[in-house]
Amino acid sequence: MLTTEERFDGAVELTLEQVVTLRRPAWTSSEQQDDTEFYFDGVHFWRQRPGWLHQLTPPSEVPADGWLHSGECSCAVCRPRTRLTA
Repeated sequence: MLTTEERFDGAVELTLEQVVTLRRPAWTSSEQQDDTEFYFDGVHFWRQRPGWLHQLTPPSEVPADGWLHSGECSCAVCRPRTRLTA
């Protein structure tokens, strides 16, 4: 089962493995202070540095966690979980 971590803003943080498995667009920021952002288009990973064009990036060079899907994502991990009440 894919485990997730929910953030204070309600967004679900995904791991790199989940991003690859779900094959939906996702993004995250570098853990470093260089403002590098990473994107996954469902097939390839891309790096975006301030002032640079997007650069194709191997999975070995992207963060292992902290990935996000759009707020409207309805995949099995992101869709709202309903509570059953008696």
